[in-house]
Amino acid sequence: MTQTSCSTSVRTRSKLKALTSVKSVYTLAFALLLATGTLVALPPTNTLAADCSANCNQGEKITITGASSCSCEDNKGCTWTFAGRNYSSSCGVVPVSGY
Repeated sequence: MTQTSCSTSVRTRSKLKALTSVKSVYTLAFALLLATGTLVALPPTNTLAADCSANCNQGEKITITGASSCSCEDNKGCTWTFAGRNYSSSCGVVPVSGY
């Protein structure tokens, strides 16, 4: 009795298709793992910009824009935080002209 070989090309193609889909799943899993690791290592931050102002004597005005947080009081001054550092500005004395 003579043996006939089965078509190996059909089996090879089906194995390649299966291998390709397994590689795709592993690639997707690796990409998700990398993205998750990046988000854990470098979490996104939400920064809301604060604006405030204080009216001082004789029309002087202090205006703070784009700070992380700020607090102003009329005729006193302002304190604010920007890029993790604290700042302040006081209402100054405006010199009277002619003296």
